[in-house]
Amino acid sequence: RNGVLDTREFERGLDKLGFDLKREEVKKLMSCFDFDGNGEISYEEFADFLDERTDAGHGRSLAARPVQVVQRRPVAVRRSPVEGPTFLHWPRSEPVARFRRMPTVFDNPDALLAAVGTDLGASEWITIEQDRIDGFADATGDHQWIHVDPVKAAEGPFGAPIAHGYLTLSLTNQLLPEIVRVDNVSMGINYGVNKVRFPQPVVVGSKVRGTAVLTDAQEINGGVQAVITITVEIEGVDKPACIVESVSRFLR
Repeated sequence: RNGVLDTREFERGLDKLGFDLKREEVKKLMSCFDFDGNGEISYEEFADFLDERTDAGHGRSLAARPVQVVQRRPVAVRRSPVEGPTFLHWPRSEPVARFRRMPTVFDNPDALLAAVGTDLGASEWITIEQDRIDGFADATGDHQWIHVDPVKAAEGPFGAPIAHGYLTLSLTNQLLPEIVRVDNVSMGINYGVNKVRFPQPVVVGSKVRGTAVLTDAQEINGGVQAVITITVEIEGVDKPACIVESVSRFLR
């Protein structure tokens, strides 16, 4: 919480990312990031370490990616550059992609009230495969040929099947938790949407991701209601696939 990790949280995070490390290796890795030696690491310390490694030709800096942490602690002291342990040496073809994007974190619902207008960042990319489209068609009963018939759709206006608009909308339930998190709540409620538009169809095989902005936050009985405008982008396409004003309630 508050944009920092202690040793135990750091170890759990590495385990979830698939790193099979011994306790001694975790401590050694932690020491590479913990510039001020306080037993905790912040995003700034982590990004500074990666900057030092990318300067040596190991890939693009994570600091250049659109990531924010709300109410994070400042880093007071820096130490000299350090070469990380050998198990951190990833190949050039896989620079910092092994580390997932960090969501914007609000410590409690009240923190949303002062953060209206905040750019919350972006999610990971998702590839829209035909199997996903077919599954959505089965779940909803919408089996129009433009979605589920690759042969006929190849002769259609888009040259291939396209995803249902409501499939794209439903993906925001996966994308939004990758972008933002509100801690110290008794319950989070999907309260609906204010407005949805589908400016651009998603052709099968495309990659999409979500970006989000906190556009409104108001006090309600027992918590805060937030409006987050989510834009579902298509890789390599100017127009977004979906723009939705998502309404959530975070109860204390």
